[in-house]
Amino acid sequence: VFCSVINQLPRLNIVISGVEFSLEPKDYVSSIGGFICPLLISIMDFDQIILGDPFLRKFYAVFDADDSRIGLAPSVYRST
Repeated sequence: VFCSVINQLPRLNIVISGVEFSLEPKDYVSSIGGFICPLLISIMDFDQIILGDPFLRKFYAVFDADDSRIGLAPSVYRST
């Protein structure tokens, strides 16, 4: 992604089990500077996306292996 257009990118709205989670461009594009800024989310297939670090910075995740479920809640993470 060209660094000059980060602010023009759309908000990503991700729906998981009927609940919407939103990521702003600053959440999913690295602003390390320079001409090209890397996308921080990987698309693996048409129905698979690796949300990874950008998503887990914005939302807490609790993994319950015993009941095969995941809980998500807004994070209080603040980047510096």
